[in-house]
Amino acid sequence: MGSVKSFIENNFNIVTLIGLLAGLFVPGLEKAPDYLIMVFVACIIFFSCSKVSVQDIKHIDKKAALIFYIVRFVAFPVVVYYGALFTVPDYALAMFLVAMMPVGVTSAAISNIVGGNASFALSATITTSAITPFALPFMIQLVAGQSIDISPLHMLMVLSFTIFIPASLYFGIAGKVKKVRAWVEKETQFYSIFLTGLGIAVLIALQKHYFFEYFGVVILTIVLGCILYALFYVIGWLYAAPMDLKEKKTYAVCSGTSNIALAAGISLLYFSPLTVLFCALAEIPWVLGIAAFKKYSDQIDSRG
Repeated sequence: MGSVKSFIENNFNIVTLIGLLAGLFVPGLEKAPDYLIMVFVACIIFFSCSKVSVQDIKHIDKKAALIFYIVRFVAFPVVVYYGALFTVPDYALAMFLVAMMPVGVTSAAISNIVGGNASFALSATITTSAITPFALPFMIQLVAGQSIDISPLHMLMVLSFTIFIPASLYFGIAGKVKKVRAWVEKETQFYSIFLTGLGIAVLIALQKHYFFEYFGVVILTIVLGCILYALFYVIGWLYAAPMDLKEKKTYAVCSGTSNIALAAGISLLYFSPLTVLFCALAEIPWVLGIAAFKKYSDQIDSRG
C-alpha cells in the first residue's frame, strides 16, 4: 500500500492520464452518479485548505488580481470569439463559453501540487464563480447576441457544497484539532492527486458517448480545445511575468484550470449540439493541459 501511495504522490501526470483513459474505456463508469464529482471536489477543497494561509489571502495584490480577472475572463474571451468567428465560425460560441468559465474548484489543489499559491487560487475560485452567474448572460448577450438565464441561487448552492462547507469544516473544526490538522496536512498530496484522478475518470465517463458517437469531428474539436487551453496557460504565465515563480505558476493554473464541467452543463441547457459537443470534449484538453503544465513546472524546478 505504501508503494502505491508513494507512486500516486510522485506521479501526478500519470494519475491524471490514467483517469482520462479510465473514463473513456472502463465499462460501467458512465453509470456513476454525477454528484460524485461534487463529492470529490468538496473533499479536494477540504484537503487543500490545509495549504491555505489566512495571511497569504490578506497579502494578495488585489489590484493585480482584479486586472487579471478582467484580462483573462472578460477581454480574452471576446478575442477568442471574434478570432474563432473568422477561422472556425461553427465553434466560435463554444470557445467563447469555455473561455468565460470561472477558475475551477480544483485550482487550489493543482496550485499546491505544482508549487503555486493555494490561498490565491482558492480566493480566485470563489471570486470568479460568484461573478459568473451575472457576467456570463450579459457577455453572451452583448458579444454573441444570445440570451440565457442562469440561476445565481443554484450557483450559490453548488459553491456552498463544493467550497464553503468543506472550508468551514477544515477551518472551523479539523484545523483546530492538532492531531487531525497534522494528519490532513500529511495526507493532502496523496488525496488531492488520488481524488483528482477519480474525478477526471467520472467526469470523462459521463461525457464519453460524445467521443464515440461523433468521432468524425472529435479530432478537430480536441485540437481546438488544446490550442485554447494552451493559450489560457500562456496568458496566466505572461501576465505574471514580472512576479516570482510561485506567482507565475499560480496565475497560470488559475487561468488554465477553468470550470469546464460548468461549461458542459450550461451548453446542455442553452446551446446547439455542436456547442455541447465541444464543451463536453474540452474536458480532454483540460486534463492534458494540467498534465503538460505540471511537466513544464517540474522542468523549471529541476533547473533550480
